[in-house]
Amino acid sequence: MGRASWLVSGALCVLVAAARAVAQPAPGPDAGVPAPVEPPTVTSEETEAARLTQVGSEAWQRGDHAQALQYFQLAYRVFPSPRLHYNLALALLGQRRTLEAVAELERFLAEAPDAPADARDYASEQLAELGKHLGRVLVEAPAGASISLDGQPAAGITRVAAGRHSVLVRAEGMRAFLAEIEVRAGALTTVRARLTPWTDDGAASAAAPTSPAPTRPAPAAPRRARAGGVRWWVLGAFGAAVVGAGLAVWLTGGEVACPGSDLGCVRVAR
Repeated sequence: MGRASWLVSGALCVLVAAARAVAQPAPGPDAGVPAPVEPPTVTSEETEAARLTQVGSEAWQRGDHAQALQYFQLAYRVFPSPRLHYNLALALLGQRRTLEAVAELERFLAEAPDAPADARDYASEQLAELGKHLGRVLVEAPAGASISLDGQPAAGITRVAAGRHSVLVRAEGMRAFLAEIEVRAGALTTVRARLTPWTDDGAASAAAPTSPAPTRPAPAAPRRARAGGVRWWVLGAFGAAVVGAGLAVWLTGGEVACPGSDLGCVRVAR
């Protein structure tokens, strides 16, 4: 059975003894003698929890730690005895769920001071050994702030696996604090969260609209002198063309068609 079965055996013995005591007939009445005090009755919850614990212990001895955990959890729901944290820790260790097992061992030592000494000694030894492979994190933050470690709520010193972890601290009216930390095995990592308040300047600058993009200037109108120069050049070229055509007619002596000309045909006599 080992250390894991002390709780099962003890619970069953207590239940059996209590049941026998209740079944014993009371002595006959005797003048001047107070009636005997009835022993405390065993509730149906305790009886069912003992049965579930026995089934879980048998599964644990077979090496079926997953099934053992299920029965131990059911037993704790029916009757939440603090001693069951020891059984839960053994089933979790069998599945290599170290962090959860550590939490159960700590609760067992804190909530079951009257547990057998050998079980408490074993739990303390396991915590010391497991602590060599785990790290601890302590986040110091202002009062009222919410602390999350790897997305899970955290308070006080939290045991974690060695490696990288994320810390998030939030508080009303403060900027959130986010940090990535490296935790070493067997060491305590302390994180001091410095929160800064949201200021009016920061809120205004965040809401300020962006400046409009510069626009290209409209093209300037052409100067009048330049436009006039264009007109005299066009008229001069047109006049030269007319003179040239007239000269050609004078030289050839005849009528020259002027297709495309707004002036039509030009007749020039020699």
